[in-house]
Amino acid sequence: MLDRALIQPSRARAEPNGLAAEAQLRAEIVTAPLAGVVLSRTSGAFATLAAAPAADVAQLTARLVDRLLQPAEGD
Repeated sequence: MLDRALIQPSRARAEPNGLAAEAQLRAEIVTAPLAGVVLSRTSGAFATLAAAPAADVAQLTARLVDRLLQPAEGD
């Protein structure tokens, strides 16, 4: 399920950005913290994260994903 829902789309997004050689690795690295954010919010492990509006969490998480799926400056 994670592969189809998160890893495949992330890999597909990284590949055209010149990251084909490490697209799978980047996709899995993106997926790991996403799973952690979801688990932490639902379990209440981090009070601030659990109480934060979903839109705020989504915006910050999207920024993290964007940075990992784009080439670094100078690449």
